[in-house]
Amino acid sequence: MIIICYLSFYQSTPLTSLMTNTWTELHRPKKLSEIAHQPQVVQSLETFLKSNDIPNLLFFGPQGTGKTTAIHAFARELFGDQYRQRIFEINASSERGVNSIRTRVKPLSQLSLSSGIRLIILEEADALTRDAQAALRRILEDSAATTRVCLLCNYASQIIAPLASRCAKFRFFPLPQSVISQNLLKIAKLQATQIDEIAADQISENARGDMRKAVTDLQMHSLIGRGIVDLQTCRLIEKVQGGVDNQILNQLFDAIIDKNVAEIEFKEIVNRIFESQISPQELVFALFDKFLNSEEISDRFRQVCAEQYCKFGVVCAKRGTEKLALSKFLYGVRCACFK
Repeated sequence: MIIICYLSFYQSTPLTSLMTNTWTELHRPKKLSEIAHQPQVVQSLETFLKSNDIPNLLFFGPQGTGKTTAIHAFARELFGDQYRQRIFEINASSERGVNSIRTRVKPLSQLSLSSGIRLIILEEADALTRDAQAALRRILEDSAATTRVCLLCNYASQIIAPLASRCAKFRFFPLPQSVISQNLLKIAKLQATQIDEIAADQISENARGDMRKAVTDLQMHSLIGRGIVDLQTCRLIEKVQGGVDNQILNQLFDAIIDKNVAEIEFKEIVNRIFESQISPQELVFALFDKFLNSEEISDRFRQVCAEQYCKFGVVCAKRGTEKLALSKFLYGVRCACFK
């Protein structure tokens, strides 16, 4: 029913309208003062503006926490009317080798300027190879008079020390659910969308600190619900998007902590999870959260879960196989439970 409604809505709505009116862009903060819940970052950037002493920058933290928004707001206030002419953006995830740095970043850094500096923004900089990062470090040294670079990444640990040490580093934290919910209610009002606080809280909870995901989900919910967002729609869409069903989560949790569940039975449960196409990251996050809040397990077991959770995160950060990492996590916590 929802899919039919979704398709019929698209058939009656100009495609260009849907594509050009992305709510994440329409409601992206344009000023540093509008950025939510990153006070230390905002304060430091405002200090740089006042002193006119601009360092190279390294913004790191989870996706959807305002890294891209912050650097663009900073650039707008730094360059004013010349904002578009003074910034250059490159996504390192698709051009991660040393040649991309030499053929794209180096020529930009060598362009002549009548005065001031230019800003090169490197998205997903943690995808750059070590050789590419080393080449970038040399470019920073050679063009220090005219060029500043802002590296945006999820994991600062993936940036080599010689490059990171030449940048002012700022960590972006996941946004609290309450902050996201209030922003969703504000955007919904501006977009003439009906939504109650319960639905806003549900979308915010699913976003897990990612404002961009929350706003994107709100727009999807509004499109499918024809301007009305309720809890039922939220849950159905969450399932379509690969969210973790509570029944599956509870079954897996019980199988992990129950000694009476045979190994072959546990293996069958794990295989069914793989076949269901549930997002490994979503599942591990939800399961870990359940472990932390459960009264059925010991503090020692929580510690082991935390260790396994960190190992899973390392594999994902290095772009390893998520299914293999999920399997190691599940069997790791199960074995620890019976020791």
